[in-house]
Amino acid sequence: QSDVMAVGAASRRQLAGVFPLVRRRTRWFFSKGSDLDISKGRGKEGRRRNCTMVDGRSIARRMIEDFKEEVKTFEERPCLCIIQVGDRKDSSMYVRNKCIAAEYIGMETLYIKLPVDVDESHLISEIKKRNLDPAVHGIIVQQPTPSSISVANIEAAIDPRKDVDAFHPSNQGLLMSQPNPPLVPCT
Repeated sequence: QSDVMAVGAASRRQLAGVFPLVRRRTRWFFSKGSDLDISKGRGKEGRRRNCTMVDGRSIARRMIEDFKEEVKTFEERPCLCIIQVGDRKDSSMYVRNKCIAAEYIGMETLYIKLPVDVDESHLISEIKKRNLDPAVHGIIVQQPTPSSISVANIEAAIDPRKDVDAFHPSNQGLLMSQPNPPLVPCT
């Protein structure tokens, strides 16, 4: 049995101190250049540990290419609607990256940017329009939203079948109650 160890440049002592109870049952992944060398060490049980180097970038590239091929097989081009309230630079950059990634794999994107002072009812009406639009297959409301907007109301307004983040209450229930829920968020 192989233990796959990991994290950046942490020492064994740091790992042992932070994860004393779970380290025997957890699989760790480490990146190239890590100074973590546990391949020569022995675990608490006295058995020799084998390590596997995981190259996350090549795995991500392979997954993206697989998604790209899968999207080509769809009858119609999927469309992701991203709704952003306000103009936070970090959120805008994150949305831009989502749009680039979606376009790269062959999806359409619909980006709706609303002013920071938009009221909740207007945001919900935008969501409901996209819920009813058959050309839109997935909806994301970029977080955070202004404090004047109830996140719970926004999450509940998104059609569960189009809820990419799986924040809708029924999707949350499915995530907790089913071993293989129909919609799984990326995070």
